[in-house]
Amino acid sequence: MGLIIPKPQSFTVHYDGRARVLGTFLDVFEAFDPDESSIQPNGKTYQAIWDTGASGSVITKRVVQDLGLKPIGKIQSKGVHGEAKIVNAYLVNLRLPNTVGIVGLKVGECEELGGPFDVLIGMDIIGLGDFAVTSDEGKTVLSFRMPATNKIDFVKEPPLSRQQRRKIARDKEKKRLKK
Repeated sequence: MGLIIPKPQSFTVHYDGRARVLGTFLDVFEAFDPDESSIQPNGKTYQAIWDTGASGSVITKRVVQDLGLKPIGKIQSKGVHGEAKIVNAYLVNLRLPNTVGIVGLKVGECEELGGPFDVLIGMDIIGLGDFAVTSDEGKTVLSFRMPATNKIDFVKEPPLSRQQRRKIARDKEKKRLKK
């Protein structure tokens, strides 16, 4: 079973303010092929951190123990503060927000990630789709869609006219005054 991406899927997360860390909740399952089995193994919800600086996704030992996962082999893993290590590898399914599904993902294992996080989403997943982080009135918005459907290029978008910029400023001021 290789990595399977079903129909186009997407989700958006609106944070309460300017996010310093991009985190979401997701469900982790022992890998299974949903097309071959109507029985879904028990999964569990964890907090995940999205990290564009990580080439691969990682789960903590806690996830491994909670789900009773068995290693499928070893992989090399290197964090930002350490030397490369050989760690256990596992095959998992992930259910991201809005039931966006990743099937048959090979992940590495780590002791811990810090904070409330037990899953690190790396470029192996982020690179499967369109990933955007924007700011709306000082509040961070993360949006993800897979598979990728078009290129996002802010440079190629036409610049806003003076009239459009003024309208945006007026609309923001109206919203601020309503609060």
